[in-house]
Amino acid sequence: MIDLQRIIEDISPTPEERDRYSRISSEVMERVRRSISSLNLNIRSELVGSAARDTNLTHALRNSDLDIFLVFPRDADRKSLVKTGLEIGHKVLPDGIERYAEHPYVTGTVDGVKVDIVPCYDMNRGETKISSVDRTIPHNEYLTSVLDTRTRGDIRLLKAFLIGAGLYGSEVSRGGFSGFVTELLVIRLGGFEGVVRRFSSQKGRVIVGSPEHDTKGFQDPLVVPDPVDPGRNAAAAVSLENLSRFKIAAKLYMRKPSIGYFRTAKRREENWRKLPDRQTTLRLVIIPRPDQVDDVIFPQAQRLRRTLVSKLDRAGFLPLSSGIFVDHNVCVILECERGFIPIVERHVGPPVDSENALEYMDKWVGSEDRLRGPFVDGDRLVVERNRKITRIDDYIAQEIRNSDIGKHLNALKDQARVLNPSDLTEYDYVIDSYMSRGLFDP
Repeated sequence: MIDLQRIIEDISPTPEERDRYSRISSEVMERVRRSISSLNLNIRSELVGSAARDTNLTHALRNSDLDIFLVFPRDADRKSLVKTGLEIGHKVLPDGIERYAEHPYVTGTVDGVKVDIVPCYDMNRGETKISSVDRTIPHNEYLTSVLDTRTRGDIRLLKAFLIGAGLYGSEVSRGGFSGFVTELLVIRLGGFEGVVRRFSSQKGRVIVGSPEHDTKGFQDPLVVPDPVDPGRNAAAAVSLENLSRFKIAAKLYMRKPSIGYFRTAKRREENWRKLPDRQTTLRLVIIPRPDQVDDVIFPQAQRLRRTLVSKLDRAGFLPLSSGIFVDHNVCVILECERGFIPIVERHVGPPVDSENALEYMDKWVGSEDRLRGPFVDGDRLVVERNRKITRIDDYIAQEIRNSDIGKHLNALKDQARVLNPSDLTEYDYVIDSYMSRGLFDP
């Protein structure tokens, strides 16, 4: 057995960290109150998030943000909310920058701690949201009302466990477990051990609700109804792959608990150039990163990846796996069994009994692209025609040009490059990461 209480002590913020957060939050909240008072506005400020609820972790595992929400009346004009929210944000954080979710907000740092100042509309439980961030205040009120010392410790255990498995985070790019979902799981399943026991034994989809929640309308792999907005699945962002990874991690833990599960996983980075020759074809599609936040970029990068994988599969290049890597570029990694496909392409026509059978034959008999046929295969007419593009590089470039890959990536299509990583070392770190996928030592 392992001493979970000792682990909770190790992963909780140190006294120095608590004092630092308390000091910075008091200072920033006072600045916010002064800014609101100077504008003589009917709005209030709320400190929310894990640091406010005392469910955050020590910096050694994860830095905590300070989230300050500016709560406007429900009848406030949206333009005024945005303008005033940014004005207060920049007064409080002079060096802050604007970021965009549903509407703009200001983010910056104070003494090394990231601070977000976000405008929202007032919302009570049971009321309809006006903007997506409005739920945050009632979320905070609900969680604060049900948390106690034991639950806070179990939440920290689950957060550390998810971090160790590489599954924690609300970012769209991660498809992981947000802090809010983590807290709900612990509350509804009776603690950390209740969560890992449930996920280690659960088959298929996982639904974690309460008797009052109607979960029939949700189709996501993991369903955790929002206590503030029961028509919303708080865990909708969790991908099937990450749910499955959590199940495996839970099974391993239940078989043999270890303190190692609560430490940041040490990935065994693979140098792909030193690996045995896989005899596959690797290609990188590189597009400059649009000036947008990850929540905008990643869905479009995923769309590009899915489009190319689907097209390559239908063409016969036989994709094995793929990945996405985003920094100053959007990079899609494609690994296929083949880099070339035959010049011969099979084109299946209509059944011989169909009304347009002769039309099909007339079309192909005189075609310059015909290599063989038309002939009958089973009950259908078939032609073998000349394939115009046989190299994977040319095919990928063609499909990027011809496909809708999202508003912002579409605008940068003409700058897309298709690269063979064997010819350069600039992107070795991307391929190393791809080859190391899923390798960690708990």
